[in-house]
Amino acid sequence: QNWNGIKKDLRVKKFGRTSWHTVEELRQIEAVLDGDLLTAFYLGWQEGLRKSEIAWLYKTDYDAQNHTISIQSKECWTPKTARSVRTLPLAPSSEAAIKASIAAAPAHSPFIINIPGKRESDSYLSANYIDAVKKGVPGLKSHLHKLRHTYGSLLAQRGVNIKTISDLMGHTSILVTARYTHWGDGALLRASRVIPEL
Repeated sequence: QNWNGIKKDLRVKKFGRTSWHTVEELRQIEAVLDGDLLTAFYLGWQEGLRKSEIAWLYKTDYDAQNHTISIQSKECWTPKTARSVRTLPLAPSSEAAIKASIAAAPAHSPFIINIPGKRESDSYLSANYIDAVKKGVPGLKSHLHKLRHTYGSLLAQRGVNIKTISDLMGHTSILVTARYTHWGDGALLRASRVIPEL
């Protein structure tokens, strides 16, 4: 069986597009972004945040001492679900980008990401991100939610337990997580090697 062809056909039929990035695509995107867009990129693919979670991060949500970021309700915004409220350990490059965004942010702004636009719709962030990627990597389709799919997929492909992925992503159920994760060809091979030979 040609599983690659079948998987690609299923992805395109179900989602209308490829739903996650390869590591090479991530490198290409990383090379063309800077400032707050680079921070949004890292928060999407290294922390699995939703675009609204990225847009509504306050400077006070970042804990430098514990190297974490907290997703929590604000006066004008609430996370998607109760399970979306969470505190996440930060990857070093995500943390460095957050520090750079905070240092560059206007003193009066409570937000980590300070790209001009209507924060309430959070599409301003997506539009800026999509435009930057289109200009920098012509032909590559990317959006912030695709980065979230990439996060879940990369964790799954590296053998992280689906319950742990679900908790990190703030999903209400592992069934939701299963839709986000794309296991890749190696998953079947790794699973077949778990049982010892006699």
